[in-house]
Amino acid sequence: MIRKILLLSCLTILAALFGCQNNSELQTGKYMTEDNLAWVILHDDDTFIFVRNIAASYAPVGTYSFEKDKLILSVSDDENYTFLITYGQIVFDNCLPSGMAMVDKGTVFKFGTETT
Repeated sequence: MIRKILLLSCLTILAALFGCQNNSELQTGKYMTEDNLAWVILHDDDTFIFVRNIAASYAPVGTYSFEKDKLILSVSDDENYTFLITYGQIVFDNCLPSGMAMVDKGTVFKFGTETT
């Protein structure tokens, strides 16, 4: 009985540790979509550039911050982009103002996936 309780406790602790999503999973650098048409570059000084599509003439720049399991890219008080942090990747969630995204909700950006 004690073994079962100990095993269950260990499994619960492991699940909690590996199930946590936080900004410590993110590295600075380039996060790209699978098709390499969009990317986010996070710099060490908390600034970013977000290329929403290689054909777009406007690439938002500004500062980034974290809120629990979210990455927030802020261009201004009126323009920001929200990503969910999932296992060291970022997943596009939302933008303000609406219609500015050029990226579909749920698009996955993976770290260091640039191909040459």
